[in-house]
Amino acid sequence: MNDTLGQFELLQPLLGELQLLDDAQTALTLLRRCLSTCRIMHMLCVTPPTATRQAARGYDEMMRDAQASLMEAVLPMDTFRGLQRPVRNLPDGQPTFGIGITFAADVAPASYLASLSLTQELRVRILSTVSRQALDNP
Repeated sequence: MNDTLGQFELLQPLLGELQLLDDAQTALTLLRRCLSTCRIMHMLCVTPPTATRQAARGYDEMMRDAQASLMEAVLPMDTFRGLQRPVRNLPDGQPTFGIGITFAADVAPASYLASLSLTQELRVRILSTVSRQALDNP
């Protein structure tokens, strides 16, 4: 996971470029949709949470720092957690405001378990084929 944390360091120049945009909303959208989110989510799906915990927390910290910079604000972790909520209406019609970024560390266990359950049949077929081949060719 140290390699993953090192990759986050490589994103720092991009974060600096986002701050140069005139429109903070565009910068936040790019941050949310493009900033290695696909890579971190893939890692969380295919790697046990115990192995990704440090990298997921590092990613969350990087996202918090980037958002704070773009919003020109200080974001303590509890405030940042509040911003993570999606922008939608509650069942009683009251709006809830957030910018919709998910904490990687929070979704890691569920992502991994979902991936395991969705690939169970495939893993059984692969492992049974490998086992048969090992028995046929000792």
